[in-house]
Order: sequence, then C-alpha cells, then structure tokens
Amino acid sequence: FSKILAGRSNEALAQVEETVRVAPDAKRLAQAQMRQVHVMMFSRGDQSRVDAPLAQAMALARQVGDRETLALALRMRYLVLGNRDDDWVGSEHVALEVQQIWEELGHRRNAYGALMDRASCWMKAGRVEEAAVAFAACERVAGQEGFATGAIMSSWKLGRAQLRLRQPGAALASFRRCLSGSWENKRLAYVADALVQLPGGLAFTGQVEDAARLLGFATAHWQRQFGPFYRDMERDVRPTRRWLLHRLGAARHETLRVEGVCLTLPEAVALGLGPCSAPPAAVPSRLAP
Repeated sequence: FSKILAGRSNEALAQVEETVRVAPDAKRLAQAQMRQVHVMMFSRGDQSRVDAPLAQAMALARQVGDRETLALALRMRYLVLGNRDDDWVGSEHVALEVQQIWEELGHRRNAYGALMDRASCWMKAGRVEEAAVAFAACERVAGQEGFATGAIMSSWKLGRAQLRLRQPGAALASFRRCLSGSWENKRLAYVADALVQLPGGLAFTGQVEDAARLLGFATAHWQRQFGPFYRDMERDVRPTRRWLLHRLGAARHETLRVEGVCLTLPEAVALGLGPCSAPPAAVPSRLAP
C-alpha cells in the first residue's frame, strides 16, 4: 500500500498478487486478499475485478474469527459500495459496522477512521455541517495518534466540506495542511488530490491568478497519473473553473493555465503552500511521477 501512495501502482499490484499466491493458511490468505482489494481500489484501475477476492476475504476472516482483517475487508466493501456503485446508504451501514468492530477492539485510530467514512456518506446526503464537525475531530485525533495518512485524508475532506459551507479561508488552510503533510510524508497520490482541490480555496479568497496557474498544473498532473477526473472530483473543480473564467476572461485564464502546466511538481507544491512557506525539497528520483 505504501507503493500505491507513492504512485508505484504496477509494483504494488505485482507484489500483492504474489502474496495471495503464497499465503500459507486461511487467515493469511484473508489478509492478503484484503490487501489485494485495497491496492486494486487505490490504483484506480478496473474495479469490476474486486468482488470475488473481497467476498472471499470477508468469508475467510469470519470463518477464522479474525476481527481486524474483517474490519479492513469491510472497509473495502464500503469503498466499493460508495465509489463504484454510488450506494452511500449501504456504505454508511458498512462503515458503522466497521466502527463498532474497532471500538470493541479498543482501536481508537481506526474507530475515528470509520467515523470519517461515515461523515463522507453524510456529505453525500447533504449533511455537510455534521460532516465537517466529524472531519475536524478525525484530523485532531489523527494528529494526536501521529497518524499521518489519517491527518492528510481528514484535512482534505474537511476542506471540501468547508468549501461547500462557503468558508474558503478555512478550506484553504485545510487543503494546505493536507498538501504539506502529503509532501512531507511522500504520499504523492494525496499530493495530487490536494493540488486539485487547493485552487478552490485560492480562487474564492481572491488569489485568482495563482489559482488558475495551480489548477492548470494540478489538472494535467492528476490526469497523467490517474486518467480523467472521477465524478466527485469534476464536481468539485467545476465551480472553481467557472469562477476563474468569470474573473479572468478566457484569454488570461488560458495564459495562466499554460504557465501552470509548465511548472515542476516542487514548484506547484510551493505555489500551493503559499509565499510564506519554505521551498519544498525535490522529490527523490525513485518517487518521482
């Protein structure tokens, strides 16, 4: 999974397939198949192939009484129902079951992770204020736990909620925390996500030229890595793009977009973090996109 977060999808898929092949018993096979589904989902490839290994992972985990693996496999079921099947009602039911398992096991970090998943479903249902409260709590706990990925994800989700609540300054701060944490921890997939969202915070706080440059880079960079925007990403970007065209006009907007496309990744990160931030170090070559 660390390889997926570093943008090395092919290596991750090959490694996890070998792990499934050599699993010595039912418990380890359940764990391997759960991770296989995890990698397949986050590689943003063909998600129609996850159903069989996911069903077997859940069945084996229940059979051997492995509650941790069951919770992790159920979390993948949450992602499949929501992101692939657009069934956010079913997703919330699954996330609640996951949260209950982690609470029973006394696993604070993962219980809050499941709460963050439930809050994502609340966003879908229009319960944005409730979701923002939960995302803020999840970010706070992730920081207390030293859980970098949890802090990155919750700050990203909080920023999206704050934009919808018309709190662009707060959203910009949240997206900058997400970008900074992603870059420092070499989570390049999350860097790409943060760069796409951050121009909304810039645009709606009056920093329209920087927003246009950054969105130009972020769109091209994200789509090189993962292909066309998925539905929710496109929905998030559309108001920002419209606002920039309105404020700048088509010709100036296009000029700034091209300037952005020509940035390097460290330059784009520095632009996103703002003028008071230190220039980020270059990404090590083995992690370069």
